[in-house]
Amino acid sequence: MKREDARTGKQAHNAVRLFLVALAMAGGSLVWVMVSAGPNGGVAGQTPSLFLVTSGVLVLVSLLYAVVVFGKLWWWYRCPQCGGRAPRVRDKSLRLRYHCGTCRVEWDTGWDDVPEGD
Repeated sequence: MKREDARTGKQAHNAVRLFLVALAMAGGSLVWVMVSAGPNGGVAGQTPSLFLVTSGVLVLVSLLYAVVVFGKLWWWYRCPQCGGRAPRVRDKSLRLRYHCGTCRVEWDTGWDDVPEGD
């Protein structure tokens, strides 16, 4: 039986979105620091600097979260039904699919793998 694993795919999409939002925040904070410092190389205020540091930490945390989520998707996949390890289905398709022998279910994650050599 084939089923879609919507939970894992949604986590991966959320990890990408969180990382992109964190990068946008860091970029905006950097622009804010540069504008508040002025064209003559003045000193930026505490608030813009605090936002820059906070958004930098958020970028690092979101990157770590993305690595963990994608690691679980590619290397440590577990069956959403029973929680057991599920080996990847290897065929010509680039789709990331895993087969749980206990539940007799083939889980489609909704993600594609990168082809070899690219």
